[in-house]
Amino acid sequence: MKDLEQQFRRLERSFDKVLDNRNRDPVDYEDDVWCYIYNCWHLKDSMHTDGKSLHKNVRKRVETDVNSFWKLVLIGDLADRSRHLRINDRETDADVNNRELRMVAHQRADDESGEIILVVTDDMKLEYPVRDLAKDTMRIWHTLFKLYGLRHLLEKQK
Repeated sequence: MKDLEQQFRRLERSFDKVLDNRNRDPVDYEDDVWCYIYNCWHLKDSMHTDGKSLHKNVRKRVETDVNSFWKLVLIGDLADRSRHLRINDRETDADVNNRELRMVAHQRADDESGEIILVVTDDMKLEYPVRDLAKDTMRIWHTLFKLYGLRHLLEKQK
């Protein structure tokens, strides 16, 4: 359980930093967002490989379950694209050029709140505020943890 629990706690800490977007250095905040993205996506790998805390049948279905939630897939696309030009070997140059996924900063001129707003933009030019995306993906992980019998990990550690 130790590896999976450590990865989940890491995800929780990075999630807290994503929520804290006021009066932050923009570079530090973006680094924290990327940390969340990596931790969020790679939690599935920890679940898939952890033979101690999850039954073999659950480990086998983690990948399928995660891929059924498009917001987790969006996070995965961001995580994988930041490390690789192509998501998979079948992607052509046209596929890569036609699918844009990036983070952009939005800040209103009249905004004095000190809030940094990062938005993920997909290939259809739809925008997803990073904080909302993080909240949604954490809710998904909580749902999956309950489904997998890991409720005890959802209790915040002191």
